[in-house]
Amino acid sequence: MDKVFIGDNLRRIRSQQNLSQADVSRLTGLRHGFISELESNKKEPCAGTLLKLSTALGVSVDSLLARE
Repeated sequence: MDKVFIGDNLRRIRSQQNLSQADVSRLTGLRHGFISELESNKKEPCAGTLLKLSTALGVSVDSLLARE
């Protein structure tokens, strides 16, 4: 089974929206360091975190989970 790299999708979507990691941190209430760890694929988000990210970025959870 292919591994989903949520961090890659998060970074791509964030960049497309011209947002910094600090912006995403502020919008979600998640620590800036945690956002960095997610984008580096060092941490995997729980369902609640995925929902916070998708809501803040205005995208579906599916777009964060998509395989490229």
